[in-house]
Amino acid sequence: MKTDNIEAPRVGTSLNKYFHYIKEKPNIQPQESEFSDIFDDPKYREYCFNQAKASFKFVFNKELIKSHLNKSANKESLKYLKEIRRYGIILKGVYKFTGDTYKCSDNLKSFLYNLGQYNDTYWISSDKEKSKKVLDSLDDLVPSINFATTESFREYANKVMSKIDFLVRQQKLNVKQFHDLRKKLRSFADLFQIPASEDLEGKMHWLFSSMIRISFDLGKYHNELVKEKLESNTNLDGKEIILNNNIIEEFAELRPFIVRVCGLDGNQKL
Repeated sequence: MKTDNIEAPRVGTSLNKYFHYIKEKPNIQPQESEFSDIFDDPKYREYCFNQAKASFKFVFNKELIKSHLNKSANKESLKYLKEIRRYGIILKGVYKFTGDTYKCSDNLKSFLYNLGQYNDTYWISSDKEKSKKVLDSLDDLVPSINFATTESFREYANKVMSKIDFLVRQQKLNVKQFHDLRKKLRSFADLFQIPASEDLEGKMHWLFSSMIRISFDLGKYHNELVKEKLESNTNLDGKEIILNNNIIEEFAELRPFIVRVCGLDGNQKL
């Protein structure tokens, strides 16, 4: 697969400009009827992917990443490395929804995984091996893409929603299931980031910020699991996780909006 060279655009996108702002929930309460299938148009899906790609390119700086990896542990370096990874995760998510393979490129996947492993242990240990893995995975990150048809986009989105529905119904999850739920919920949020950044104080801003709150709550528990695993040096795969009722209720309230925005099968029930 051909890949683009990562040359940062001179001007950032709306996502770069409002990356933090759109996480704050606007003081509105839109109705379900106000939402429509914005991803029905293949040109708009292509636009969202290109904006996600441009946003990642704007913040990605190979030399700066190398510099932060070689510094002693400090808050600014971790903040930068986490932000780079977050933009990469957004690109990965949009790529999976809009591409015809539903998969991220191997190079980008490896980079995000290695950087995530490095960030998770940032304050606990200085792991030169993990740092080297990040350094070795900095090339050819932005993939070319063949765009999915609208029918294929909906098929994939329905599968993601069905998996979320199944996991939420279980209420009690093992660690693998919990991580799967967290990632799939976040994938919808990531898909909505470009629309949200171009609809400030509007309904897509509201929907994205509402979903990111659920993601943050799940992320806090994920961080606790990582800390427990590292401190106890034990395998937590068999650990049982009981979903917080607030998370279940919040998702149930947001689900009809996600269905409308993505043109999904409204007959599927939570």
